[in-house]
Amino acid sequence: METIILEILRTHDPIGIADDDRPDEYTSEASRIASAFFPSMDLPTLTKTIHGIFVEMFDGVIAGSEDRYKLIAEEIMRRGLFQSE
Repeated sequence: METIILEILRTHDPIGIADDDRPDEYTSEASRIASAFFPSMDLPTLTKTIHGIFVEMFDGVIAGSEDRYKLIAEEIMRRGLFQSE
């Protein structure tokens, strides 16, 4: 799950730090998102959780608005990573 979340974060690059020369960017964030998992997490909760992780790891100014993380949460949900089995 972490690998897929990392790929999604690097693709969307919500704070502009993804770089081919630094493939480990967003590794910590992907790990924290994966560990925040609970079955049947809904989109608003996932969006708020992802945003909160970025605020904690950087700050509110760097993280930006919660809206910035909705597409990331949508892609995670689309891929079925946070659905109960």
